[in-house]
Amino acid sequence: MKQRIITGAVIAVVFAAMLAGLFTPVFAVALVFLCAMSVHEIMNCIGLKNVPMRILAYISAITIPLIVNYKNTLEIVEKISQFAVPALILYVILQLVFMVFRFKNTDFSKAAVVIFTSIAVPESFSIIARLRDLYLTNVDLFPQKSMCVFIILIAMSCSWVSDVFALFVGSKFGKHKLCPNISPKKTIEGAIGGVLSVPIVNILAYLVMNHFFFTSESPVISWRFLIPVSFILPIVSIFGDLSASIMKRNFNVKDFGKLMPGHGGIMDRFDSTIFVLAVLYAVLQIYIKGIAL
Repeated sequence: MKQRIITGAVIAVVFAAMLAGLFTPVFAVALVFLCAMSVHEIMNCIGLKNVPMRILAYISAITIPLIVNYKNTLEIVEKISQFAVPALILYVILQLVFMVFRFKNTDFSKAAVVIFTSIAVPESFSIIARLRDLYLTNVDLFPQKSMCVFIILIAMSCSWVSDVFALFVGSKFGKHKLCPNISPKKTIEGAIGGVLSVPIVNILAYLVMNHFFFTSESPVISWRFLIPVSFILPIVSIFGDLSASIMKRNFNVKDFGKLMPGHGGIMDRFDSTIFVLAVLYAVLQIYIKGIAL
């Protein structure tokens, strides 16, 4: 527990530094690192030995975040992004070709996992960049950069705050197992504690941001959006965590990696976060479209 808390504190400091460089090239480097390491850990988890498939997956994990990060600020990247769909189609076909050539050490289940995750994981992490750029793509609804930062903080809160409180509440009051066959340590009491803690933290964060940083109003940064999201996303976070646990159990590994003592690897720390980011962005886009009607 002590090691987990210390590592968690270090992760929080590193992520704070990452947010401080959100509008600088430092963020692009950090984003690429998260994506590449996550895909690397997943390929190690499933035991993928196919070198050409691994190389192509690394290229995907690096290219996707770079394109998303710079598409709204560099014209050449914006033009390249227009070929994203055909590029993804060719990527999938090429990965399957590599599977055929190395079929003796690459079964279809491994190929399917690496193809899916080498696209989905970088895309999910890159949502941080999409949220950051809302002040460029939706200037009427996000007139300040600080509002974009707040949305990113909400995503992190719905994942990390929920996880922290679930751990403490579960260890103190947990008696009923949530999913014993998937994640034996998770309890119903812990899950409830985690979910209920998030709205409180998010409301406090909103009050602080609204008082010190927001100088204008936005129909998105409002109670009507914040409160429902603060209850929904922690539940999504739980399912993200459990989904990753199923993958690890299927391939008989305890953790995705060993980079962070007490937590495991990048994917062990961010498995729920990528689910939360994806759902938050989808809900946000629906909400924005609804406002426009």
